Amino acid sequence: DYLMTWIYSLHYTLLSGEIGEIVVGVLGLCLLGFCLTGVYLWWPTGKRKGKWRRNLTIKRSGGTYRLHFDLHQVIGIYFLPVLLVVAFSGVTLIFPTQVAALVGAMLPLEKRPSPSSTLPDSPGTPSISPQQSLDIARTVFPQAPLIRLDFPRSETGSYSLAFNRDGEPWQHYGASRIWVDQYSGEVLAVWDAPNVAAGSQLMTWQFPLHNGDALGMPGRIIVLISGLTPLLFFITGTYMWWQKRQLRLQAQRRKRARQQAR
Repeated sequence: DYLMTWIYSLHYTLLSGEIGEIVVGVLGLCLLGFCLTGVYLWWPTGKRKGKWRRNLTIKRSGGTYRLHFDLHQVIGIYFLPVLLVVAFSGVTLIFPTQVAALVGAMLPLEKRPSPSSTLPDSPGTPSISPQQSLDIARTVFPQAPLIRLDFPRSETGSYSLAFNRDGEPWQHYGASRIWVDQYSGEVLAVWDAPNVAAGSQLMTWQFPLHNGDALGMPGRIIVLISGLTPLLFFITGTYMWWQKRQLRLQAQRRKRARQQAR
């Protein structure tokens, strides 16, 4: 219940729950489509010399329309790899089951554990403390930094401890997890992110690629800037569409004037 939570919910679900989440996923698919069609429209054709260079540079002295056109296509092609990664990873986060099915057709996948604690024979048996759960988890990952500790959410829930292991794509998050029985302290399951199957590692990479954390602060800055590019595309695209519309209207008016003059 703080500002960043509200921003996160706005970005992830449009503050509309599951329906908003689906809408965001569909918009991510649309962004993928815009990227692919944009490449097709940008791709130089013909044999005229210098066309590749023209499509990769912004000409400042070509007038307002040419400036908007160049900004639209040049910024778009330079940020294309980032936009493709952000769009695909965002779709993966919204539709993980569907994307995992596609990934599983090409690469091996491991099912992520979701273990439960076993209810004790004696009613009223207390749960172990968070510190005890950490001490137990430390026997598995003794050197990895602890990033997060989730408490049991029900009588059969378990402690879930997230660690940041060497080789993970994350810089500020723990993709590796250990689940500990809240009553017996037994290690129920281990998810060692750097050593899971290739398909599962691909899925693990999607979130840190989406927010740029896989490349540290430089990656976060790149993703931040790429998040502003759709606004630029909207402004420049709207301007070009409006100018072309005005030209068509002017041509139609001249045509009607000539017909009336006859």
